[in-house]
Amino acid sequence: MKTNTQKKKSHFRRNWFFYVLLLAITGIAGYNWLDKDIALKKQLNHFKAEKNMQELLLHEACHRNAIEHIELLMETFAWAVKGELTRDNLEQVDQYFKHLVKDKKILEIVLIDREGIVKLSTNKKNEGLPLSNDYATTAVSYTHLRAHETEADL
Repeated sequence: MKTNTQKKKSHFRRNWFFYVLLLAITGIAGYNWLDKDIALKKQLNHFKAEKNMQELLLHEACHRNAIEHIELLMETFAWAVKGELTRDNLEQVDQYFKHLVKDKKILEIVLIDREGIVKLSTNKKNEGLPLSNDYATTAVSYTHLRAHETEADL
């Protein structure tokens, strides 16, 4: 009788091809997943930059619109005040001033005569006083209507 001394092959030796194939599939899937993840992160960064640019453009457009709106409002306001001044109706001009200064962006409205005396103001303590140099250079050095920004609006 012959004895069969042949050893059985281990599980890995019998199925090595399947393990190598499983390892190759896992490696390819991992590489594809990392590649897609990197591409998505780049795309997300691109979209964030584009969103920030669009927000900046929108903010600038809104700011321009607000300035144009205020300039139009002030032009109409100036015509209304001029009409009341020609009729020498200072009470109505004062009412216009009081109504307009209720807006949180309008700090003060002043009517100055040709001699540089404050004829009418929303700040009543300034009425009848001559303009100081500081006040004149900051507030009334312009010869036409202009919308001014405060530092808080910047």
